[in-house]
Amino acid sequence: MAVHFNEQEYKSIVERMPFGVLVLEADPERTEPGNHLVCTYCNPYMLELYGIEKEELLGKTFDEIKEMFVVSEDIPLADADKQTLLGENMTGAFPFTYHQKRKNGTHFWIKGYTNWIVPGKLCQSVFYDCTHEVILEGKQHRTQVLLETVMDTTTTPIFWKDAQRRFIGANKAFLDVYGFDSVDVVMGKNDEEMKWHPSPEPFKNIEEHVIKEGMHSDGAEGICLIRGKERRIRASKHPLVLDDQIIGLVGTFEDITEDFRQKEEIQKLNTRLVEALGKARAANEAKNQFMARMSHDMRTPLTTIMGLANIGMIECEDPAERKRYGSIQEGAQYLLTLLTDILDSRKLSEGKIELNKEPVNLREIRNLVEHIVRPGAEEKDIFFSIQTPGNKCLVEADGRRLQQIMLNLLSNAIKATPEGGTVILRITELNSTEDHVDILYEVIDNGIGMSREFQQHMFDEFTQETRPGQVEQGSGLGLAIVQQLVNLMDGSISCESELGKGTTFRVKIPFKRISEEEMEAWLQKTGNRQNLGEKQIREAREDLALDGKKCLICEDVDINAMIIAHGLEKLGIICEIAANGMVGVEKARQEAYDFILMDIRMPIMDGIEAAKEIRRFNATVPIIALSANNYPEDIRRSLDAGMNAHVSKPINPEELIGVIRRFL
Repeated sequence: MAVHFNEQEYKSIVERMPFGVLVLEADPERTEPGNHLVCTYCNPYMLELYGIEKEELLGKTFDEIKEMFVVSEDIPLADADKQTLLGENMTGAFPFTYHQKRKNGTHFWIKGYTNWIVPGKLCQSVFYDCTHEVILEGKQHRTQVLLETVMDTTTTPIFWKDAQRRFIGANKAFLDVYGFDSVDVVMGKNDEEMKWHPSPEPFKNIEEHVIKEGMHSDGAEGICLIRGKERRIRASKHPLVLDDQIIGLVGTFEDITEDFRQKEEIQKLNTRLVEALGKARAANEAKNQFMARMSHDMRTPLTTIMGLANIGMIECEDPAERKRYGSIQEGAQYLLTLLTDILDSRKLSEGKIELNKEPVNLREIRNLVEHIVRPGAEEKDIFFSIQTPGNKCLVEADGRRLQQIMLNLLSNAIKATPEGGTVILRITELNSTEDHVDILYEVIDNGIGMSREFQQHMFDEFTQETRPGQVEQGSGLGLAIVQQLVNLMDGSISCESELGKGTTFRVKIPFKRISEEEMEAWLQKTGNRQNLGEKQIREAREDLALDGKKCLICEDVDINAMIIAHGLEKLGIICEIAANGMVGVEKARQEAYDFILMDIRMPIMDGIEAAKEIRRFNATVPIIALSANNYPEDIRRSLDAGMNAHVSKPINPEELIGVIRRFL
C-alpha cells in the first residue's frame, strides 16, 4: 500500500476500546467512486456487536457493508453520508446515527463519526451501540403521542374534573356523544350547570365521595339527557391523584339504554320461557304417562291373544287349526316387536335406558339367538351359519340388549336375503387379555344390499329403503336402536353394502371378563339360571314336584288370569285369582301360598303397593311381578317393593316356568 502508519500501535489501542472501529482503505484496482474503499480492519467490539467473523467483513466495499448492516429505511441516509464523505470539501469528522441489523436478524442503533485519516485513501468510523439512548430519547415523546392517540381513538367517553367537580378535560368520544365541537363547551362547569341529569343528587354524591374519601365508584347507573333525549348510562369514577394528593377525578361512562331494554325484554322472555318449560315438562310427563299406558294397554290384549293362541297350538289336534293359531301367534309377536321398538327408540333418544350389566356366558346368548333365528331362515330355505370360537366366554354385559342387537341385524339380513341365499353370523375375539376382550360380531348376507344414498342415513329413525315390487316391512327403527345400543355399550358399528351383492354389518363391543368363580357366585346368589333350552324346560316340568303347589294370581284382566291359571294347572299347580291388589293382600293374609304372581297395573291397589303390604306380614313367600314394562327401572321398582323376580308381558310360558323353578 502507498500509505504507511504504525499499524501495530494503532491496533493495540483500538482493540481494547469499548467502541466499534472500521477502517476502509483505497484499493488501486477499483475505480468506482466510493467502492474503491474496502475494509482492511475491524476491531473485536464490532465483530461481537454484529455477530460476524472477521473474514466476512475484510475486503468488502462501502456498498457491500451498507447492504450487510443498514436497515432498508436508513439506506438513503447512508448513501447521502457516502456522498458527503467523498465530497471535495470534506474535512474533519461528520457524525452519523444508523438503524442497523445483525447477522442473526435482530435490530439495534449505532452512533459515531467518520473521518479521513489520509484524505481519499484511508478513513475510519468509530461508533457504539446507542439503542438504549434512542429508546430513552423517544420514550417521552412517543408516550405522549400514544396517550393522545389512545384518548382520541378509544370509543369509551372519558372525562376528568378538578376537586370542585368542574370539567378540566375530555376525550373525543365524550364530545361525540354529546355532539360538542370542542371541549371548551364543558370546561370549568359541573354536571348541574350542564343540566344533564333529571335527578343530579346521586351523581353529585358519588363524585364528592370519590374526591373527599378517595373511594372508587364502578357501575353506577342513572338517567342522563343526551342531545335532548333521556338515556340510561353506567358510569365509573376514580380519584385523580398527583403527589399523593387527590386533585380531582377521572371518569368514564357507557350508554346502556339498549342493553337495559334488551335485559328487560330478556327477563320477559325468560318468564315466558319458564312458563313454557313448565308446560313442556307437563306435556312430556303426560306423554310419558301416555306411552306407559299405551304399553300396558297394548301388551295386555297381546298377552290375551298370544296366550290363547299358545293354548290352541298345544291342545288343538287338527294341523290346519294349529297352523292358524301359529299365524295368530306370529302376528301378535310382530305387533309386540313393533311396540318394543317404538318404546325403546323413545327411551334411547331421551337417554333413559340404562344397561343392566350382569355376568353372562356369551355362548348361551349365541345359542339363544340361533334358537330364535334359525326357524325363520329355514322357512325361506336360507343357509344360516354361525362361525364362532367353541369355548365359552364369561363377561359382564346386558345380555338382553346384546341379544336384541344380534336379533335385529340377523332379522334384517334374513328379510333382505332371497330364498336359497346365505346368512352368516361370525363371532371373533379381539384384543383378548385376562381381564378384557373385544368381541367382533359380523352379520353377512348375499341379499339385495343397500344403495349408497340410503347408507348415508340408514341409522335414522323410521328410515327404510324401498324398491319397486318390494313390500315394506318393520318400523324402520331397528338399525337406529342397534346403533344407539352399541354406542351405549361403548362399541362401534360399521357397514359395507352393494346393491345386488349383499351386506355386511360389523359390531365391535368391549367386555370385562369375569371368572368361573364369579359366575358361579352370582348364580348361587340370584338363582338366575336363565336361557333354558327346550330340553331343560322339559326336565324342569318333569323333575319339579309342582303337583299340589298353591299359587295366587293377582290379575285384573279375567281372560289373562284364566290363561295363566290354565298353563299352571296343567303342571298340577292349584291356582286362585285376585281381581286387584287389595283382594290379593287379604287372600295372602288369610291363606298360605307357595308363590304369588303379581300384576303391576291393577285398580284399587296396584302390584307395587300390594307387594309392599304383603312383605309387612310375610317376608318369605316368593312374589313374581308380571308387568307390561321390562326396562331396568321397572324391574328395579318391582325388586325394591320386595318382589323376587320380574317377568314381562306378553308372558312366555317357558320363561315363567323357569322363574318359578328358581323359588320352589
